[in-house]
Amino acid sequence: MPRLVRAMVFLAAVIAVSGCGDITSTDVRVTTEPPTVGTSVTRPKTASEQTVEPGVDSTASSSTSATLPAPPLPEADGITLEEAVADSLILTEYSVRVRGPGTANAQLRAGPVTLSFVVANLGEQPDVYTITALGPPDYADLSEVPSRLSLEPGEEETISVEVRIPERAEVGDVAVIRINATSTQSPPIQDESDVVITVEG
Repeated sequence: MPRLVRAMVFLAAVIAVSGCGDITSTDVRVTTEPPTVGTSVTRPKTASEQTVEPGVDSTASSSTSATLPAPPLPEADGITLEEAVADSLILTEYSVRVRGPGTANAQLRAGPVTLSFVVANLGEQPDVYTITALGPPDYADLSEVPSRLSLEPGEEETISVEVRIPERAEVGDVAVIRINATSTQSPPIQDESDVVITVEG
């Protein structure tokens, strides 16, 4: 499971256990002091502490109040609470989305088909994305795909990929074109989209 996903699952568990409410990017307070819970512990009196009085049961016990530490918050796959909070803040500062048409049909011996992929910066900070394009070279011309995109928060840009069915292709053949965008500010932040091309007669 990716580190950021594990961090978010862990944060949800911590919130459920501690009842600390929502964690936001503007007001996060992390303390390493374990919470305590008040517990009443009852023990019988020792012989030296017992005083026998007329009409009083000498076997009565005394009540002593003690404070016991609550169990420490758990760790998930080595991720501490502080690391989980930091990862959740990264998710709001840096975020990217890649969207493509999903599927496409192409005719044998027909003209080229243009696929459009939209890369959007969904984060709160400007970012530069490394673009990786994958696909069979006899199907897709990936030479025009930019290697990097610089986007402001909320900005998006379209990447066009030209697909041409090779002569050797047969009806029913399938090819996959993939565009991946990875944040240079926070490499764990990335997204990708695949387009499945089916050859028709």
